Amino acid sequence: MSTTPPRLSDQELSDLVRRAIETPPGHLLWGAVGQQILEIVRDKAPTMGFDSRTRQELESDGVSFLFEQVRAGKWNPAGGHFRGWSWRVLKNLGRQIVRDNRHRRATTLPATSNALQESADCPPAIFQPDDPIGDIPFADAVRDYRRMLDDIAATAEFICRVDYFAVFLLELRRTAIARAVKSLKDNWDLDCNLAAFVEQCFPWHAHEAALQIKPDFPTLMAIWMLLDRHVRDTRESPTAAEFCAIVSRQLATSGKYLSVAAWIKWSQRSRGIAREAMDSQQWDRWFAHWWSRRSS
Repeated sequence: MSTTPPRLSDQELSDLVRRAIETPPGHLLWGAVGQQILEIVRDKAPTMGFDSRTRQELESDGVSFLFEQVRAGKWNPAGGHFRGWSWRVLKNLGRQIVRDNRHRRATTLPATSNALQESADCPPAIFQPDDPIGDIPFADAVRDYRRMLDDIAATAEFICRVDYFAVFLLELRRTAIARAVKSLKDNWDLDCNLAAFVEQCFPWHAHEAALQIKPDFPTLMAIWMLLDRHVRDTRESPTAAEFCAIVSRQLATSGKYLSVAAWIKWSQRSRGIAREAMDSQQWDRWFAHWWSRRSS
């Protein structure tokens, strides 16, 4: 049974919020306002032109932010309809998220890069943007990775009930962040942002961030942000079992789960398809080393 509230006109919505403002915090009208705000965020956040990570953060934080703005009396009924005001607040919040992420990347990525390069367990060369990879500058190497991923994305075998290309993209980043965590070991005194650094090394197109491994799974970006949170909270890369538990919690409402055996099977299959989509020299040069000393 659908719990989606009826869509109100601009005037009806403004009247509802105006009445709620005049009631105590626990009044039922505030619950109705919260439902309407949720629908506004769901409808509007994906259409505001932000990148996938910003959009995900906006959808995650926008409801509580808008609700608190209303509770704090930031909306002036005399200044226009509530829906239009909400859109402007969301847009400004999205811009602030972009600025905060840019600042965080600018301040933490150099520290992360330096820490990785100075680690005793030297990570793969893609993690050393100040040095060329062989005779290839870092930016060119990232573009080469991206170009090969674009090529194998069109491989017919990736297109089936399980999106093996989505599996491959996620598993590449998951393995990379595991190697980065292993490289840093106890050297976490610097303000390192490993997830942002891995994103820089292995960028996703916007449509790839929205891919789902299966139709009922979260998007790749949603899973990636959960992995990012796990690494920041625990300073450990999730094991295969922990990774599957993270994804399974997102599937709980559908009564499904991701088993370790299934993920290992899918990731091995995805690597097999990717390897067949290029010549052996390309695979050995760019991808094989990520799984040569595999951290689960």
